[in-house]
Amino acid sequence: GVPPPQPQQIQLPPGVSPQQFAAMQQQQQMQQQQQQQQPQFPPGHAANIAPPTPPPPPAQDGPIDSSNWLDSAPGIAMEYKVHVDAGKEDCYWQYVHPGATLYVSYQVLKGGDGAIGMAVRDPRMKVVHPYAWKASSEYEENTAQGGYYSVCLDNQFSRFSAKLVNLYLT
Repeated sequence: GVPPPQPQQIQLPPGVSPQQFAAMQQQQQMQQQQQQQQPQFPPGHAANIAPPTPPPPPAQDGPIDSSNWLDSAPGIAMEYKVHVDAGKEDCYWQYVHPGATLYVSYQVLKGGDGAIGMAVRDPRMKVVHPYAWKASSEYEENTAQGGYYSVCLDNQFSRFSAKLVNLYLT
């Protein structure tokens, strides 16, 4: 007949008990499962997705009129100092309410030739501001469609110099 199958012998690393080894294998399997569940982005692309800004609360004193302070309140403005590695592109997403104004500007603060590219895409991923290699640039859309706009800072032309960039979104 055929000999019964022998259990596989696993060589344990020195100083590791069978219980510790089993725990290490279980932890590796959990990490692999987590990596499979996370969305994969192309190399050099960051995923910085801000949650949508909730609409303002309804007025407590009746219908909206010109004396309501919310009507004259400014939009949310955010200013970031971001580091873009040499040869990389970093993208950021901003939620914009329908009909609102989107304003984006950047200025290279430090690094290399002092220039970087910026592209802005609307929620349908249509480029509304094409790349241009400059030290600073801005884009404004007064009647934006609702959804996530992407702003990408492209340093792919710079093979050796990282850039420090001031990015302003409102």
